[in-house]
Amino acid sequence: MRLLTDIRAAFTTLGDPAAATTADLLAALNDDPKGPWQSFGPTGLTGKRLGDLLREFGISSSTIRFPVGQAKGYVREAFADAWQRYCPAPNREASVPSVPTSSSQVSPGTDCLPGTDQSVPPLQSVPPLSSQNELGTDGTDTPRRRRPGGAA
Repeated sequence: MRLLTDIRAAFTTLGDPAAATTADLLAALNDDPKGPWQSFGPTGLTGKRLGDLLREFGISSSTIRFPVGQAKGYVREAFADAWQRYCPAPNREASVPSVPTSSSQVSPGTDCLPGTDQSVPPLQSVPPLSSQNELGTDGTDTPRRRRPGGAA
């Protein structure tokens, strides 16, 4: 969802064109100091990785004719459904639940009020699944052992 939100901002930065080159979108994403995209490798987010991430939303690049020639890029319209589903426009007012204003409304054992002695109990550690002890696929919590050779 962060990627979709940042691409919407990139389209806005680029002047809300009907289409943007992959290079322009990558430049906008990788130049954002608040975004995580610079850490996606030595040169930041790449066109291949961008395509892989967007494929999950049914969005793919295509060759588009721009005023300066043809280039790989993304049509803004391709993002419309994903933006509507996963990150509605920020100008829509969302209902915000009320927040308690007094400590009597806060359950004991929560750390909601700064400067109080209330604490959150530590999380219990759950051991990771190993290849020798996996949960059954029949919906039960019955462990099953793997047979030698990888067969279940």
